[in-house]
Amino acid sequence: MRDVSNLEVALVHPRLEYGQIEANRAEILRQVEEAALNGARIILTTEMVVSGYSFESRSEIEPLVETDQGPTITALSALATRLGVYVCLGLAEVDPGTGLYYNSAFILAPDGRRARRRKVSAEPKWACPGPCRQADTMDSPWGRLGVLICSETYYSLLVRTMVLKGVDLLLVPANWTPAGLNPETIWRARALENGINLAVANRAGLDRRMDFDRARSVMINPQGRFIRSGGGADSLIIHTQLPLVEGKLDPSPRLARLANRTPALYHYLCADLRMIKDPTSFFGLPKPGWLQVRALAGDLSKIQTLKDPDFGPGPARLTILPRVSSSDWPLERLTGLARERDGAVFAELVDGSGASLVLVGPEGISSFNPDRLTEPAVADFGPARLGLATLEAALHPELIAAMAKRGCDVVLVSGGRLEEGEQAVLSARATGKIALVGAFENLALISLPHQGPLPWPELLAFPPNSAALDLNTDLIRDRAFQDRLDYLQLLRSE
Repeated sequence: MRDVSNLEVALVHPRLEYGQIEANRAEILRQVEEAALNGARIILTTEMVVSGYSFESRSEIEPLVETDQGPTITALSALATRLGVYVCLGLAEVDPGTGLYYNSAFILAPDGRRARRRKVSAEPKWACPGPCRQADTMDSPWGRLGVLICSETYYSLLVRTMVLKGVDLLLVPANWTPAGLNPETIWRARALENGINLAVANRAGLDRRMDFDRARSVMINPQGRFIRSGGGADSLIIHTQLPLVEGKLDPSPRLARLANRTPALYHYLCADLRMIKDPTSFFGLPKPGWLQVRALAGDLSKIQTLKDPDFGPGPARLTILPRVSSSDWPLERLTGLARERDGAVFAELVDGSGASLVLVGPEGISSFNPDRLTEPAVADFGPARLGLATLEAALHPELIAAMAKRGCDVVLVSGGRLEEGEQAVLSARATGKIALVGAFENLALISLPHQGPLPWPELLAFPPNSAALDLNTDLIRDRAFQDRLDYLQLLRSE
C-alpha cells in the first residue's frame, strides 16, 4: 500500500559528459528507473540533460537538439507510463515547424500528458526565448506541478507567475554552479516569498567552461527549510518526502502569501522601458549623487536616545526608523529629529485608526495611507527617488518591481519585528536591481544590487545599533528588466 501521508520526490543529480548524447541518455534512463523502483512518484532531473550546457552557436549545438517526439522524450515518456511516475527534465529542443532552438523543460505524466516550458532567460548564442504565456503546469494527484528552468528562478516575477497559476510544487531543472552568487540563497527566498515547495535538480561533471562538481540539488519547503540537499563529483539520486494533507500538498502557505496582494499598485510592471537610455531625464528624477542612509534597529518605545553612526558632511541625510506609535513619536517629534539631523526621516506611524507611511524632510511632510493607495508610494529626497512601503507590502515582489519601473532608486521599509524568513526575502530584492533599506524592532537591513555574478552587498545591524551606508545613486540608476512576463497573470486581482 502506498503512503498517503507523504509524497516521495527524487532529484536525479547526474554526472554528464559534454556532448555525449547517447551515453547521457542511457544514464538518465537508468537513474530515472532506479528512482521510481525505490519509491519516487515525481522524478526531476537537470537542465539540458543529454547534451550538456555550454555552446557557442546554433551550428555547434545543431547535432544535439531534439524535437519533442525525439528519442529522449519518447523513451522517458514510455518509462513514465510503464512505472506510473511523473518525470521532469530539461532538453535542447528544436521546433520542427520553425527550425528555432529552445532551452526547454518537460513534465511527462504517466497517462501521456505533457507540459512544456521554453526558457525565457534563454542562452543568447543559440536559443530563442520562450513566449510570455506558456502551458507549463500540470495537475497531478497531489497538486499542481509547474516548471521553470535554472536562471529563471533569479527573476522573482517569473516564480510569482507560477504561484499565481496555483502551483504547489515548482520543479527546476538547473545547470547552476555555486561560484559567485550562490543560487541556494535565491531558491530559498523564492520558496519563502511564495509559500511553495521548490525542487531543484542540478548536476555534476565538467562542462566546456563550467565545473559542476560543487553544484547542489535541493528540496526546499514553504518555510524555507532545506529538507534535502546533495551534490558532489558523482551521480546522485536524492529522495525526499513531502507531507500531504488528505492526500494533497498543503496549499495554505501559498494562499497565505498571496492573501494581501494589491494588484492595483502593480500596473507599472507593464511599462516598456527598453528604449529608455536616460532614466533621470525620462522620469524627472533628482540629479544622482551621494545619499547618507542610517537605518535604526530597536523598539523605539523603549529607547530614549537614538544611537547610530554620525552623519558626515553632505546635504542628503536620511534616517529610517522602525514602526513607531504616534503616542511615542508624534509628527512633531519626527520633524524635530529630521531638523536635528539636517535631513529626512521615514517611518511607519501607527495610531488607533491605522498606519501611515511618513517621510519628513526639508520640503515638508509626505504621508501615505497604505490602505488607500492607488499608486505606489513614491517621494523624492536629495539625489534619490524613494519607494515607501510597509513590511507586508514589500514581501511581494510585484510592488518592488513596480517601484523600480517608476524610477525608484531605493525602497524604504519600516515595520515591527522582522522574522528570519522575511529577512531572506527582503535581502533577495537585490535581484530586482534596486536598493532596499529596512528598519525593524530586531534588525536593520541594507541590501544593494549586485554587480555581475558577485553576491549582493548586504549590511545588518541589531538593537540598539544602525545599518549605515553612503550610497551613490548614480551607480544603481542604470538597470535592465526581465520583461518576458505574463502580465495578465501578475495583475490578476482574484
